[in-house]
Amino acid sequence: MKLFVAGEDSPNPDNWSKWSEWSLIIAQTAEEASKLDGLNRPCVEVSMEKATVIVTMQEPAWGSDL
Repeated sequence: MKLFVAGEDSPNPDNWSKWSEWSLIIAQTAEEASKLDGLNRPCVEVSMEKATVIVTMQEPAWGSDL
């Protein structure tokens, strides 16, 4: 299995826009990743050669944060 990103045309996470919508997909091929994505976006393989943080999930606003 490999890691793909759908919705970006660069395999380098440093080049991804924080404003775009993309999906991380684990699949055997880019074609399979594209089918799983279902949105007809480009899918490129993400290199697993170096350690990197791809995404950090933020806690949703609640309580006094609203």
